[in-house]
Amino acid sequence: MPVRPLGREEPACAKPDASVSHYRRTVRVQEARRIELDRSHGAPRPARRRKRGDTSSLVDVARLAGVSTATVSRALNMPGKVSVSLRTRIGMAVATLRYKPNIAARMLAAQRSWTVAAIVPTIQNNVFARGLEAIQARLEAAGFTLLIGATGYDAERERHLTEAFITRGVDGLIYMGASHLPATYTALERHRLPFVNQGVFDPDGPYPCVGFDNREAAQLAVHHLLDLGHRRIGMVAGIASGNDRAAGRIAGVRETLVTGGDPGWQPPIVEEPYTIAGGRSGLGALLALPRPPSAIVCGNDILGYGVLFEARDRGLRVGPELSVIGFDDLEFSEQIGLSTIHIPTAEMGRLAAEYVLARLAGETPPHATRIEIRLASRASTAPPAQPAANADTRRIA
Repeated sequence: MPVRPLGREEPACAKPDASVSHYRRTVRVQEARRIELDRSHGAPRPARRRKRGDTSSLVDVARLAGVSTATVSRALNMPGKVSVSLRTRIGMAVATLRYKPNIAARMLAAQRSWTVAAIVPTIQNNVFARGLEAIQARLEAAGFTLLIGATGYDAERERHLTEAFITRGVDGLIYMGASHLPATYTALERHRLPFVNQGVFDPDGPYPCVGFDNREAAQLAVHHLLDLGHRRIGMVAGIASGNDRAAGRIAGVRETLVTGGDPGWQPPIVEEPYTIAGGRSGLGALLALPRPPSAIVCGNDILGYGVLFEARDRGLRVGPELSVIGFDDLEFSEQIGLSTIHIPTAEMGRLAAEYVLARLAGETPPHATRIEIRLASRASTAPPAQPAANADTRRIA
C-alpha cells in the first residue's frame, strides 16, 4: 500500500472550534499512527520534537500542523489569506516548536523588508503615542514591523530620518501633516515608496492623506464659543512655521471671527510651543492686552492645560470668567472638564496603516480619507459673565 505523503492535507479531525488540549491529543495520535506507518514501509521517521535551543524548520511546522509548507508560509506572511482555524493551528505548531522564521530568507523571497516607518513630531505627546499604537497593531496583523522616528518639529531632521529609513529598506512611510521639505518628497518619489500623510485632509492636493480639515476643526471650536455668547475670542496656538496643522487652525479662528466677533475685533493670537509652560505664557500675554478676550481657543489640549493652570493661579473662575477650549481630547481632558475638539486618533492611525498596506498589495486605495471629528463640550466653556462696573477687565478674561 503506498504511503500517503505527509503535510499535504488538513487532518480530518481538526475542527475550527477544537480546544488546545484536544488539538494536542489529536497531534499525538496522528504522529504515532504515521510513525508506525512509516516504519512498516521503511520510510524515514518524522522529525523529532525539538528541544529548547534547537532550530525548527518550516518543514517541521508543516508536518506538525498537517499542512504544506506553502500553507505555513502563507499563514505567516499573508495571514489574511488563511482561514482563522488553519491560522490558529499553524500558530500552535509554531509555538510548540518555538519556530523562528528566517527573516533574511523571508525578505529575499518577498523582495521586501516587512517594515513600515512612522515619523511623528514627538512621542512625548499622548496623541501621537495613541496613533502609533494603532498603526503598530494594524501592521502587526499583516505581518509587518513598525519603525518609529521623532523629528522634534524639525523639517530637516525629518528629511534625514526619511533617507535613513529608505536606506534601511522600509516598504512604506507614514507622516504627520503634509508640510515636508521638497527633498523629502523627492526621495519618496525617487524610490517609489508608498506613503501617506496623517492629520490633514486635502482631496485636491497632490499627496495621499488620512485626516481632517484643521481649518474647519478650529471653526467648530470658535462657533461653540460664539453660540455661548462670546465675541472677544483669542487663541494660544502652536508654532505655525513648518506646521501646516497649526497654521490651519490659526486660519480657521481668524476667518470665523471676521464676521462673528465684536465689530473691529482682531483676534489676538499668541504662538507658543506645545507645552504646559507655553499655555501659561500664552494666557499671560493675552490677559495683558487692553481688551483681553473672554474665551481662549488652544492649539491643543496640552496648551489648554497650561491656560487652565495659569487661570487658576490668577484666581479666575474657568467657565464664567474665562472659557477655554482645547484640541485633541486627551484622556486627562475629560477628567478636568476641558472642552475640546475630539480627534479619533486611533482610527486615523489604523486607516493610515491600511492605506500603506493596500498600496503594498498592489491595490489603489482612496487618495484622501476624511475622519469625523466632534465637539466635546465640558465645564471649561460657559456663557461670559457680566463684569461689575468697577471690575478690572484685565482680570476678567
